[in-house]
Amino acid sequence: MRIGASSLALLGIGVVILTKKHSLARSFSRIGHPRWSWVVLGIVLEALSMTTFAMMQSRLLRVGGKRVRTGPMVATILAANSVSGSVPVAGPELGAALTFRRFREQGADPTLASWALVVGGFVSWIGALIVLTAGGALTGNLKLVGAAILFAFVMAVICVAFKFGVRHVQVRNILTTLASWVVRPFARLRSKPVGDPVAAMARWI
Repeated sequence: MRIGASSLALLGIGVVILTKKHSLARSFSRIGHPRWSWVVLGIVLEALSMTTFAMMQSRLLRVGGKRVRTGPMVATILAANSVSGSVPVAGPELGAALTFRRFREQGADPTLASWALVVGGFVSWIGALIVLTAGGALTGNLKLVGAAILFAFVMAVICVAFKFGVRHVQVRNILTTLASWVVRPFARLRSKPVGDPVAAMARWI
């Protein structure tokens, strides 16, 4: 499995080098002449981005009744982001698992911790769509703007359907059953049982 993944990664790198060699050459020629003002601005904006995301997660947990100081939350977000960006293939999943575990260690119950992750991820997608739309509009890339708007519309439809769907008992029962089918195998693999997966999913929904 490792050999296959490594070979696939090398193949992908080779394809990028062959198809984008002119762009790569142009990029390497600029590495020795960076515009330090933009580098500093990028670092400041990234720090603000991480801090803002950590404050949002703290706010989400506080709404659920659990207060977490900004400092520990920033440390959690930075650690999870480092894992997500550095571990091949499974980085995002491991980053989310690390964040969930830290939320649990900070006193959040599984339902609150998972909801904070879901809502935080959803808000991040909204931010990404806004950036893509603005970037496409500023560069005249109408295809990018159209794709971002279409994706935002699909997400909005799904959220509205879910919101109104869970108000109906039959729909809620179907969602609970489907979700428990997914959770049950993972619950059996845990060293510490999570209790009844159906009841857990019913509380979550």
